[in-house]
Amino acid sequence: MPCAFPGISWLWSVQARAAVRNHASNDADRLSPLVRVLVCFATGSALWGALAKSGAYLNLFNLLPLMGLDRARGFHALAKRDRIYVTGAFVLAWLLTHEGLLILLALVAPRVRDRRDRTTGSPHAVRDARVDRGADLADAHTDRARLGIRVKGLRSPQSAVEGPLIRTDVRSLSDLQGKVTRLIQRAQRRYIYAPSVLAPFANEHYNRHNQRRLEHLGSLGLPLHDRDVLEVGAGIGDHTTFFLDRGCKVVTSDAMPQNVRELRSRYPQLEVLQLDLDAELDLKTRFDIVYSYGLLYHLGEPARALATMARLTGSMLLLETCVSFGDSLATNLVVEDRNPTQAYNGTGCRPTRPWVMNELKKHFEHVYMPVTQPNHSEFPIDWSTPPPGTHAKSLFRSVFIASRNPLDNPLLVEGIPALQRRG
Repeated sequence: MPCAFPGISWLWSVQARAAVRNHASNDADRLSPLVRVLVCFATGSALWGALAKSGAYLNLFNLLPLMGLDRARGFHALAKRDRIYVTGAFVLAWLLTHEGLLILLALVAPRVRDRRDRTTGSPHAVRDARVDRGADLADAHTDRARLGIRVKGLRSPQSAVEGPLIRTDVRSLSDLQGKVTRLIQRAQRRYIYAPSVLAPFANEHYNRHNQRRLEHLGSLGLPLHDRDVLEVGAGIGDHTTFFLDRGCKVVTSDAMPQNVRELRSRYPQLEVLQLDLDAELDLKTRFDIVYSYGLLYHLGEPARALATMARLTGSMLLLETCVSFGDSLATNLVVEDRNPTQAYNGTGCRPTRPWVMNELKKHFEHVYMPVTQPNHSEFPIDWSTPPPGTHAKSLFRSVFIASRNPLDNPLLVEGIPALQRRG
């Protein structure tokens, strides 16, 4: 992976040749992108998809014949006809994927001159020979460094062409490599691993779903300003600003470690906790509001979770969850996929509305449901029968408001409405 970063691969040559010089490692490097793609298709994991795509982008960028990028010289070995074939492949790939970098490569690849077309005595040929000689010098001195010999006057490929001798030794080169390693690790966390966490949340359905839920919550006229709020199951914090914009003091949380890291990155000013509501919590603080939108149905112990949330609630619990049609008291446990938007422990539930209402009444004096539902297809307004086209993976959602004190609000009813309206 490090060699895909332009301008620094020569620094890595010392480490690479010292660590491994066999063909097996090269074969593994060539196969690793294919392995990532196969794992992505086999598991459906967004993480492997992001790794494969990020690696492909880096390697494609590295093919640009600009600024001495590591693999740009490969075009020099191609005859004119071969470059036409490569250009056609880039164009075909672009037509299939519409990735802009491919068309850029298709435009610049034919302009790379074939070394065999150059005159032997031309300035270009002389320059190329000096570059090759510089690379050989670096290789030779690298081998000496690998054997523990103190290296003086090591030339980089660039210095062999343009500059004076670089006075260095193995220790200083190692320090420089360490700095480059840390730089690459930071880049990987920022541009490869972080996008893989965000990928399940970054889609039109998810964003639209969030907008409709928060739009509906704001329409209920509840006392939500200047409150102490505990947000559980926050994901990457796409709902957090709803309360921050209302002057609330927010403590946000999630069970997934990668989501917690993203929360801390996005909201460094907030207290961020890793809380698994399927387990017993030591948290003692009570909050004016506990906000749980989209969490309960990702838990295998929903009754325990509701009891914990009730214990932490000083005034009001705002709960939104997927539910099942029916009048029975059932939790309907299900197995869920492992990704940052799903169950932390692999087991979720789809409880009925009566079950949720019954459990909330064990802990709160007043439990309400809105007479309105968000303007989204996952929020039914007629609960007499499931909508046409319902299948095993269909999701249906409801909102519940549990309060320590009575709420005089015409949009709330203390019961389970069979019919609701859009709000």
